[in-house]
Amino acid sequence: MIEIGRHIEILLLDYECVIVPGLGGFMTHHVEARYDEADNTFLPPLSTLGFNPKLKLNDSLLAQSYVEAYDISYPEAVNRIEEEVNELKQHIQNEGSYELTDIGVISLNEDGNYEFEPCEAGVLTPWLYGLCSFEMKMTAEGKAASAATPKDDVPAGNNDAMQEAPTQARHALDATGEADDDKVIRIKVAWIRNAVAIAAAVIAFFAITPPISNSYQNHANFGSLPQAIMSANILDDAQQNATGSTSLPKPLKLKASVDSAKAKAKAEARMDQAADSVITAPQKDLGRYCIVLASRITQRNADAFVSELHKEGWKDADVYINNDIVRVVYGHFQNESDAYDTLRNIRNNKYFEQAWVYKKR
Repeated sequence: MIEIGRHIEILLLDYECVIVPGLGGFMTHHVEARYDEADNTFLPPLSTLGFNPKLKLNDSLLAQSYVEAYDISYPEAVNRIEEEVNELKQHIQNEGSYELTDIGVISLNEDGNYEFEPCEAGVLTPWLYGLCSFEMKMTAEGKAASAATPKDDVPAGNNDAMQEAPTQARHALDATGEADDDKVIRIKVAWIRNAVAIAAAVIAFFAITPPISNSYQNHANFGSLPQAIMSANILDDAQQNATGSTSLPKPLKLKASVDSAKAKAKAEARMDQAADSVITAPQKDLGRYCIVLASRITQRNADAFVSELHKEGWKDADVYINNDIVRVVYGHFQNESDAYDTLRNIRNNKYFEQAWVYKKR
């Protein structure tokens, strides 16, 4: 039984050429999508096959396929291929041709040479799978373009007449009066866009700008603190130099807002002093050496680890952050020897098995 066709089809999925020793080589060729004008059909791309009877050298691809398919040795695979090739040739001699399923037909011509006619559907190709033909009739414009009609030679003397024909047609149109009756004014689209942009800018300006009547009243709210203080000083001087009983309600409102701004500034100053005291409080000398239990971890994990250490009785455990590196440390030692002595004594504890001595910067 001849099984060569099935092996060739499978090998052509991965290789562009498969050689059958003693017969020839099968090679794939890519065919682009095309349009059949006779049937008004678009045909999809496909991979077709060619056959070269001169390629008879064994490249081991077909033999290896037999080895994997039938679990036989390489010499047995070569012998089996040779037997199937001889059977195929004998069939061609008797019948004149032999069809390899889904590949094509091999026949013998009058000169005794092999000829190959590939399968019309092409060889199996995964990346072209599912593409099918469809019918679409050509439009009238396409037919006119495809029909390449030769242009008649025009004598040189008639060139002037051809050039004057459009001019005469335009004059005839003007004579009827139809072209002059309907006058069209053309405006560039860019001008319209610019006008719309300018109008939008003007509307936005008037919408955002605060009213003039409220600008003096809201001055203290929108102004900066130094400007408000300066305005308050100017108003105080004006009140001291005034000789009448004229009331100034608006400056009084401004002074009240300035007083609230001063109070707010004093409160912020007290908060800054408190923050500075909090920051500067731990600056007392607690020792530059410590024992590191964990390094380069998140703040959340470090806090959880320290809480666990505190529950186990290691009260000197703390979180130390330097150069954005979070570490969990234990103890504060004045010199390196004290830190190493302490580490040797507690090395057997599970928390300090991988710990090391670190000098704070």
